[in-house]
Amino acid sequence: LFVGSISQSVFTLILVGVQVLIMIVWMVVERPGVKYVYTTTTGEVLCNQSPYSSFTIIVGYNCVLLSATMYFAFLTRNVPKNFNETKFINLTVYSLAMIWVVLLPTYF
Repeated sequence: LFVGSISQSVFTLILVGVQVLIMIVWMVVERPGVKYVYTTTTGEVLCNQSPYSSFTIIVGYNCVLLSATMYFAFLTRNVPKNFNETKFINLTVYSLAMIWVVLLPTYF
């Protein structure tokens, strides 16, 4: 099904397009604003944006993609030696998963 280079490119564009669509909807629904804070000596400009509402949708989408990638990496772990790149793909996916495991609790 996803063997040809054209179908792989189309599949990648669909996945990226979904994330771009989520970002566009996020920027339309929750438009970022500017909040000016004046103290007696200095002034500060702060971003007036709720970081947890729509950002969690983006993180959730990336977690779904990472979970699907981990599933397929697990399925291809015993592929014959002729397909040597599966070891590198597995290593990359598992490293990315460990980064996300550390990132999510520290961010939220």
